[in-house]
Amino acid sequence: MTIYEARGFQSNLVYPFDKIEPFQYIERFKPLVVPESADPEEYKRTQAPYCLSGKVMPEKNGSYKRNNSSLIYRDLIFLDYDDIQGTSESFIEAVSSALFGYSYILPDYQT
Repeated sequence: MTIYEARGFQSNLVYPFDKIEPFQYIERFKPLVVPESADPEEYKRTQAPYCLSGKVMPEKNGSYKRNNSSLIYRDLIFLDYDDIQGTSESFIEAVSSALFGYSYILPDYQT
């Protein structure tokens, strides 16, 4: 399993990061706060860190591009959530209900 990192969701270039296992990567990942001076949507589109875990076939020149033809498989799926309505307990209950039967981790990030 390899983690592929990217900056901003608009870019399809990804960079392999295989120094640690994906679950260790998740454990060590600290969410970033959008700088106050930045437009949140622009920041997400061009600067925010994103990743995928699985297998991406390299291009002929050795670079990695995330697209339907190069993505062989994903072994972890990340859910990104913003502006949660209701309590954190109701959110956790909704996630638990929707993902019943699957293994998942809900990190305890306080941002």
